[in-house]
Amino acid sequence: SSSSASSASSSSSASSAAAAKPAPGPAPWLLVGIPTVRRAHDEDYLLRTLRSVRELLGAAGDGKRSRVLVLVMKMGAPGAEHAVFDAAVAEFGGDARFAFSEEPEQLPDPKGPQARDSGDPNKPGVRVRRQTRNLVSLVREAARLAPDHYLFLEDDMAFCPRGLEAMEYALDKATRYHGDWLAVRASYGMNGIFMHGRDLAAFADYLLRHQARRPPDHLVVEWFAGETEESRRYKAGRAHVGFRYNLFDHMGSVSTLRSKRSPSYPKCYDELLEGTVFKVEAFDPAQCPRDDVWPCPRGEGRAVDWGALRRGGGGDGRG
Repeated sequence: SSSSASSASSSSSASSAAAAKPAPGPAPWLLVGIPTVRRAHDEDYLLRTLRSVRELLGAAGDGKRSRVLVLVMKMGAPGAEHAVFDAAVAEFGGDARFAFSEEPEQLPDPKGPQARDSGDPNKPGVRVRRQTRNLVSLVREAARLAPDHYLFLEDDMAFCPRGLEAMEYALDKATRYHGDWLAVRASYGMNGIFMHGRDLAAFADYLLRHQARRPPDHLVVEWFAGETEESRRYKAGRAHVGFRYNLFDHMGSVSTLRSKRSPSYPKCYDELLEGTVFKVEAFDPAQCPRDDVWPCPRGEGRAVDWGALRRGGGGDGRG
């Protein structure tokens, strides 16, 4: 059964540290879901990611940003070694803003337990299908915690300076412009995607059904953009929103979804335009030249210059 972000029992292995429990009280305003697997050289990306969150939470005050919960799920067979996960539990396990869990079950591969196909960048092989099922496990666990909002994040993506402030700004503005939006995009790949907690179970089911057809970072876009008949029915006209700026900083040199090295990744507060993300989800500066949320109401044109943070300024901008 699932550890449900509650305590993990001690064992004789290195992964025996007790996991944190979410604090009782109101549901999280934002639940940050981070799947993690052991990396080949035990790189400490997960620790650096969590420290970046803790640094921002330290100045969160008592508003929405004080209701953030970070849920880290270790993927793989029970008791699998992951020294950096163990170190994270040791460092953050006493902080109620951080919860740790192990994948509750190994969901079956639709191609059978003996599948060994390698796939390609657009057609998932056995490894990418397993990563999709890992995400399903995490998203289902998050759905049980009933957050207002959920954020998809990989374990090597640090929060940018003033990142929580920018996230609250982006979500509030998306709501002001579009009401009950379906997703807000504020990074690239399987990162920086915000959803409402009430949509998580449906999205997890969609991922599981379609895991053999496309990789998860493609499936998520076709789902919130309504690119299939099934996803269009669920979307039901709700907006998907592109924020102008990237709010996360990538530390790894190799994607967990694709083995080849990337020549470069967007940095903090770089613009999220077509080419970095799919056209259907990209911020469109031609349609919204004076705004930072797309789609934008005609004539609105009020924005904060978050890009000033990239240029070394303070980020206080145009309105």
